[in-house]
Amino acid sequence: MGKSNAASTDVQAPAEPPAGAPAAPSADSAASRAGKEALASPSPPPAAPAAATSTATAPAAAAAAGASAESSPPDAPRLRIDPLELDPEGLSLATIYAAAPLDPLAASRLPGKQSAEDSAVPAEDDAAAAPSALPPPVPTVRRDAEAGAGAPSATEALLARKLPGVSVAKLPLGRLIDFAGQASGLPVSVAPSELRMAGVSAATPASAKMENVTIVKFLGEALKPLRLEPIVAEQQIVLRRAGVDKRRSVDYAVADLAGSDADVQQLAAWIRQLVAPESWQSANAGAMAVIGKTIRVEHLESVHYDILVLLERMRIARGLRTLSKYPASLVAPASPTLAVAQRLAGPAAFTFTQYAPLDEVFRYWQAELDMAVLVDWPALTEARLWPNARIACSVAGKPWNEALDEVLGPLGLAWRAIDGRTLQITTAVKARSEPVVEVFTLAAGGPIDAAAITSRIEAASPSSSGDDATSAPVVAIDAANRVLAVRQPTDGHRRTVASLADLLARPDR
Repeated sequence: MGKSNAASTDVQAPAEPPAGAPAAPSADSAASRAGKEALASPSPPPAAPAAATSTATAPAAAAAAGASAESSPPDAPRLRIDPLELDPEGLSLATIYAAAPLDPLAASRLPGKQSAEDSAVPAEDDAAAAPSALPPPVPTVRRDAEAGAGAPSATEALLARKLPGVSVAKLPLGRLIDFAGQASGLPVSVAPSELRMAGVSAATPASAKMENVTIVKFLGEALKPLRLEPIVAEQQIVLRRAGVDKRRSVDYAVADLAGSDADVQQLAAWIRQLVAPESWQSANAGAMAVIGKTIRVEHLESVHYDILVLLERMRIARGLRTLSKYPASLVAPASPTLAVAQRLAGPAAFTFTQYAPLDEVFRYWQAELDMAVLVDWPALTEARLWPNARIACSVAGKPWNEALDEVLGPLGLAWRAIDGRTLQITTAVKARSEPVVEVFTLAAGGPIDAAAITSRIEAASPSSSGDDATSAPVVAIDAANRVLAVRQPTDGHRRTVASLADLLARPDR
């Protein structure tokens, strides 16, 4: 299709978008997406933009979006696309945040005909044949085993395909990742550790404007200021922190955290116990020395970032100002698990009565939770769960944390909090086996019984019930300053928050 006369259209993002959460899913017409799975919700969803029924109707949608853009603030984040050029590639205005590309090369999902098994409600004949008067219980989630979902079969062609023209302005990183996945037809992901080393979050804005460019080159340009770069690996695009994880020596001033020489020694011991503990005894072991009120550490940069964030979180937990150049806004003022507890205690209600692609379900959760949901696609694809794997699920009348558990659990998946506005979905095995450090502030009150607190954390840990995949918690308690630091897998942190509910200072109080 010719390009010279193509009209461009602005798709507005909120002036202050949530931490990477995309706009609510739009309702595609049958012509704009064959085989679109229906979405039914117990409560009416917010009004969605009208769907373009064909490429020929794109100018009308463009005019409507342009009118909306004129009424928005001039500095509002926006995504600029050329619908006349992108629609043949499967990215219509109605589907850019709601569905996968229609191009056979880009579509890694397979639409299928609805079968009797697709309905969550038993057929009348089945109900009559049941031995009991009550219908059998409907599972919370069902997977479409006949969808033929899997890795894209034309990865090289997808990566080589060029976008005629695309521009993003102040688009949150989480939404950029979502857009890149739909534009490329490939899984796109970033690990929390890479975000931490780059000093960014899912809410950090990115901007770029390019024409006739591949998705990898476009991402490289947009992510350069964020110190991230796209890497193609195992039929996926993975964002990583630019540069080499080299070994270096850093002096950490801790006079504000440790008043005496004994306190400095204790803080140094906590660092070795909480941050990459296995690395201090390895062949390439890190080195540590206490020099007055300074702790000198020689280690890999990735370990240094973990030490830096731990010390800054301890400062925030004590009400002290941060000392490093690391963005203070990215150092969680509370444990991530504790920070998301109030939001995930809210009621969840969603129903996918017919099989829907996994990435569409995750995208819908993002919009409903008003949070970023990062997906650990490298881990999920090892478990043979690609974005086009299709599920049907239904939850109502339960809090979000339980709803997520009920849907993800049977799939062998789990969620974990990255910060107060970001969740990650990964495999249950990884969530149970990978320990992370969280720092808590103990509420004001009587004296701290460190031994009793440690016993409660250990008793609540999954490792105490014989779960060999879960490591035992490592507990550090600064009783004088009412600070608690714990290293354990995500499930253990959730149990710690529940077990110590009477002792933890909560961010919402």
